[in-house]
Amino acid sequence: MKIHFKLLLVLLLVLPMVIPSMVAAEGDSTPVLKDISKHWAKSAIERAVKKGYVTGYPDGTFRPDEPVTVAEFLSMMLRSMTVKDEGGRTIYSPTLMDQIPDHQRRWFSEYPNLEVGKPWYSNVMDEAIELDIIRNYEVAKRHNEKLTREEAARFIRSINSYLFGPIVDNYAKVALTQIKDYTSISMYLDRDVAAVSIAGIMNGYTDGTWKPKRFITRAETISVMERLNHANLRTPMKVDLSRVPYLMIPLDGYPDQIYVFPNNEMKKIYDQLGKDAVHYTGVGEKLGSTIMYYTDMKMRDTYHYEQNYFDRLNDFSKHYFDMGISFNANTYGLNISGEEGRFDRAKEPLKAFLQMVFAKSSDDVYKLIADSLAKHKNGVKVDVDKVIERRQVVIFGGRNMIGIEISAYADK
Repeated sequence: MKIHFKLLLVLLLVLPMVIPSMVAAEGDSTPVLKDISKHWAKSAIERAVKKGYVTGYPDGTFRPDEPVTVAEFLSMMLRSMTVKDEGGRTIYSPTLMDQIPDHQRRWFSEYPNLEVGKPWYSNVMDEAIELDIIRNYEVAKRHNEKLTREEAARFIRSINSYLFGPIVDNYAKVALTQIKDYTSISMYLDRDVAAVSIAGIMNGYTDGTWKPKRFITRAETISVMERLNHANLRTPMKVDLSRVPYLMIPLDGYPDQIYVFPNNEMKKIYDQLGKDAVHYTGVGEKLGSTIMYYTDMKMRDTYHYEQNYFDRLNDFSKHYFDMGISFNANTYGLNISGEEGRFDRAKEPLKAFLQMVFAKSSDDVYKLIADSLAKHKNGVKVDVDKVIERRQVVIFGGRNMIGIEISAYADK
């Protein structure tokens, strides 16, 4: 971010410990920082200062080993992704935006307001909330907290998912065990740490540890931002997948991603249904770890692009799919629409799926599903919980649809 020189002088006098690390004066050449000449991050720091999303302190130091706060980290992260357009306005880098699919790019403001606000971090935090990087309720309590490396990983994983697509949790779990001190990572952040390691944006130390509870420093933050913005600087983690069932699966608008299945059966069924989906009466497609079946391309495109994720979750008045089969965790999850004609179209792939899961009872389970859907459409409450061929089968009603959960493992 760049601001006028007079304004910068005022800010330096008022907030010498915070704002100087966030902004650079317009027209400034890269200053000589007297405390980084032998620092491991010297080159990255100089690039960042030249770009203008961070600067040194008035005394000529950079203080590379000082920790950063939540607000400072998010400020550097978002500002590192911006440039000035021909009119001098701040925009997200076209180089970055061009690699993001349209349906994800729309979350980014055309002209993000990352200027110093009142308080100074307010505009940055608002933008981070819009991008779902940080929750609104966290801001007031956390903005001035020192940030740990594992907490930084959560923010980086969120923004990198826009750029290159999400790294799915099952894959991250496999990678996690290859980190020497993974047991010291907070459980709710362990997959974030693994994901940024896989991506090569945040790495461990030379002794094989990750030190998740250590506060992230100014130098480390800048190195992370440089790798976030420049894929060629990354050192992706090499994950041993030799003993796990996995496939490269398509993600909407992104390169194919590695998906690790809970067992070989799931992998086999997903692979077969995915190949058969092209022959669906309507439109079938693999969408991440889910196989979706639509009425036609119009409905498929509406589901993808004309509604955002939260609208789709909350609006069940109209379905954009006939059926979806997910392969997450230890269960197969099915959603089947109750709208007229949709179940008839979904019969063939549903039967094929059930025949691969159940050795002898596929017809019985199909009838149970069909009867449950009919009851639900007639206003009768559906609440099925049975064990069939040692698998738990649960069927429940939603808004004009039924949900089905089937154990991926017998006796589980």
